[in-house]
Amino acid sequence: MAKILIIENSIFMKGSLKFLLEQSGHNVVGVATNLEEALRMYGQYFPEITTCDLLMRGEDGMPIIRALLENHPHIKIAAVWVSGLETKIEEAKRAGVVGILEKPYKFDDLKKEIERILNGRTT
Repeated sequence: MAKILIIENSIFMKGSLKFLLEQSGHNVVGVATNLEEALRMYGQYFPEITTCDLLMRGEDGMPIIRALLENHPHIKIAAVWVSGLETKIEEAKRAGVVGILEKPYKFDDLKKEIERILNGRTT
């Protein structure tokens, strides 16, 4: 079981991801909706994995990812994306994300990716 922080500003998507992660036996320690909350919650809980949506309603997720990596170089971030954002995924990988979660979430794929990240395996 891992401590996981979710960064997402869609009520439906954060609820869906939280539910699936908890069904997989993980502990969602918080849900941040912006950079300030993400930095505060990461510093408070030090989760093993942080998920961050690349394209949140009204906000680009990359500044959040970059700020987290700058402040916490050993953080494990899984970028959340939807088909059509391939250039964002490449940018996120170059920035240092260690995992990719695709929407809509598929339970088995989500579970495997979280376990892969926790075990330090590469894709």
